[in-house]
Amino acid sequence: MSSKYKSILFDLDGTITDPCEGITNAYMYAVEKLNLKEDSPALIRNYIGSPLHSYFELRHGFKSHDELNSGVSFYREYYGDKGMFECRIYDGMPELLNLLNTNGSYVYLVTSKPSFYAEKILKHFGLLKYFKAIIGSDMTAYNKSKVELIQNLFDEHTIEPNSAVMIGDRKYDVLGAKHHGIASIGVTYGYGSAAEIKEAEPDYIAGNVDELKVILITSS
Repeated sequence: MSSKYKSILFDLDGTITDPCEGITNAYMYAVEKLNLKEDSPALIRNYIGSPLHSYFELRHGFKSHDELNSGVSFYREYYGDKGMFECRIYDGMPELLNLLNTNGSYVYLVTSKPSFYAEKILKHFGLLKYFKAIIGSDMTAYNKSKVELIQNLFDEHTIEPNSAVMIGDRKYDVLGAKHHGIASIGVTYGYGSAAEIKEAEPDYIAGNVDELKVILITSS
């Protein structure tokens, strides 16, 4: 067996990890601190994988930088303490990452989450050793787009577009890959709906980690 792609770019939330518990708790903590009300905590899952400030902007009508910064600050107060570890790794993902490394692929993490958090999460779950580099946002209220993040990766590492693939659970992952002329795999086991993924038109769609493995690994 061999890997189909030399450079493999993974999103984090909804692709490698299921972060629902920690993200929900962090948003609810921020809501309480800001004296807001969230009647439907389950709706928070719709914002997983979206830019961090979008929950406060779209759900609570925050507009100014000060408002958004306060929401993000309280969110990160909880998330940075324990919320980042309130997640689970999708079944089969550690084995897939190990196989890709064994087959000689370069595996990168490309996430809108601050790289500071992403590295801690991967280290906590014993996955950091599989990644050649982590490309993430900084600690401002506005997370970088996937277009920007993939460009950052290209600027820092030698990536051949025709042998690279971006894997993620939201349309932003697919559209970012298209912008840079690389292949994409949309996964539907995360937080983007199947309709969202299909509309973005990735090169492949995987419904679980086993299907992702079939796409990435070729028999030879």
